[in-house]
Amino acid sequence: MSTSDVLDVLNVQRNSQPTQKKRVTATKKQAGINRELYNLLGANTPSVQLTPTLRFKDRIHAIQKPRLWRYETFQNGARTDGLELSHWVKEDVAGPYPFEKYNTKLPIPRLFEDDYDEFLAREEQEKKESDKPEDEQPEEPWSFAETQYLFGLCEMYDLRWVVIHDRYEYETFRSMEDLKAQFYRLSAQILAKRAAETGSNDETTKATIEALNSFDKLKELNRKEYLTKLLSRSSAEIAEEESLVIEARKFEMSAKKMLTERLQLLKLLDSPQSASTAQFQTSQGLAQLYNALMVSDKHKKRKAETPPVAPVMPAIKREKLSSGISPLQQYLKAHILGHSHEESHSPVAQLLSRKLTPRDEALYGLSFQEKIAPGISLRSARVHTFKPTVQAKVGALLTELQIPAKPVMPTMAVAEKFDELTKAIGVLMDIKRQKDKLEAELKVLKNLKGR
Repeated sequence: MSTSDVLDVLNVQRNSQPTQKKRVTATKKQAGINRELYNLLGANTPSVQLTPTLRFKDRIHAIQKPRLWRYETFQNGARTDGLELSHWVKEDVAGPYPFEKYNTKLPIPRLFEDDYDEFLAREEQEKKESDKPEDEQPEEPWSFAETQYLFGLCEMYDLRWVVIHDRYEYETFRSMEDLKAQFYRLSAQILAKRAAETGSNDETTKATIEALNSFDKLKELNRKEYLTKLLSRSSAEIAEEESLVIEARKFEMSAKKMLTERLQLLKLLDSPQSASTAQFQTSQGLAQLYNALMVSDKHKKRKAETPPVAPVMPAIKREKLSSGISPLQQYLKAHILGHSHEESHSPVAQLLSRKLTPRDEALYGLSFQEKIAPGISLRSARVHTFKPTVQAKVGALLTELQIPAKPVMPTMAVAEKFDELTKAIGVLMDIKRQKDKLEAELKVLKNLKGR
């Protein structure tokens, strides 16, 4: 029985239009993932594409066709043995080997026997005319064959003198300086002769001749000797030289600083201050200048009119010269005893009337200070002081001598002696500093002369 028969039996009305089946769109399986794993994802689509994107570069769409290459044999023109090698080159490129142009050689002048004899005769004539003293160890004479051998080595090794001296195998031993002197002297003479024959006045040729003539064999030997001594120094000598250089730089810097300070002081003392005169070009500026000059003139007149205050001590000194007694006795006699006739025969009056020696003043504890600071002060505070750096050194020296930094019993005599001691220590330290400075300068000068 079909479905339609069942609907007719049950009197169920059915739609005239048949129901359309829903199409199920099958999702494509993504590559790079298993089917079971992909089914577990459900409706949640992955945010990142799981398909691998392995692609090659795009094909080059060149308009021109690529050039062809060929494998061919070649010979290097810099070689003289005729060796043939092979390499790949472009088909449309032809010509000599491209690296052949880098095989360059120095232009060594050619030496002929006639020229050599002429140069040799000229040198002999110049030696006879000149009054130069002959060398203690004269150099071995050069023959034409040996000189030509030297020029051949120079052309072969492109004036690499270390290699030339190493390959030099002739009967006579020659040092590197001998080889250089012979080659440079003859090369300069050859170039000068060619320039005179051709009449050319080229600046390059002149510079080359001057450079060749500037070589001095003695200077080259001294330079190498100094360099050998410099390289054979010990570590202690290097450290000593560095310390001397540092000290010399310190002296130079202090000298420059002293000169600048001296120049600044001279400018302040001698040179007038150049001020701008623009402010005095108007009537108001001139009036201000006049008032300022008048005020300064009044101050100068007031200073000249006020008489100087006469100190008390000169009068006492004059009395001392006339009577022969000390200023303290004059002061005590004038202010304590007075000038009464009754007290003139007392022991105190007799003591004050006679002349006291320094021993008597020390015995009676009498002293007279010309300048006394106002207020209360301790006698130990009047001890001479130095700068903080010098004071520390003085204190260290007193500690070494087992003397306290300040007197324990600062009586007048102790304070005076202690003050004299500290002043003497300061003078000695200053002398020692100057002595060390002079010794360092002498050492620097000796090292400079030794070089």
